[in-house]
Amino acid sequence: MKKIICIIVITASLFLILGCNSVSKQNHNTVLFYYIHNDFKYGTESGVITSTAVTVDAEYSDYEGLLNLYFNGPTNYESISPFPAGISLVNFQMDNNKVQLVLSPHMATLSDSEFTVACACLTRTVVEMTGIGTLHITIQGPQNKENNTWTFTLNDFTYFDTVSHEQVY
Repeated sequence: MKKIICIIVITASLFLILGCNSVSKQNHNTVLFYYIHNDFKYGTESGVITSTAVTVDAEYSDYEGLLNLYFNGPTNYESISPFPAGISLVNFQMDNNKVQLVLSPHMATLSDSEFTVACACLTRTVVEMTGIGTLHITIQGPQNKENNTWTFTLNDFTYFDTVSHEQVY
């Protein structure tokens, strides 16, 4: 009799545990998107770029969907998108050691400094999402810039400065 009661209790416990796990899974993932910090301070580690945690539904389970969501811009007032309006992802390819993106010609409208900040944000976002340390960016179409392809790693950028506001002025 004790064996039957133990089996019933164990079986009921398993159903409860498995049932709770399946109910609590919501098909949501959290990713970090990097944008320009709306109120950056000189000489701090927060610097110009800040992360925004975004909870995404299962419909954004692929990297192309996540990057298109990323290009839509931040949903809070703490961040500003470094990308020009209308930018889109034309192509996405990934292998073991490099992510290759082809972006729409909108990216070529940025000034050199804006372009650098946008690439720093994009590089941090892509490396964070994929775990791959090299990003190869190509801009589609005719360019105003000297070339239309760049390769970046996280080490290609300085993400915070050590200069205080008083030293700048």
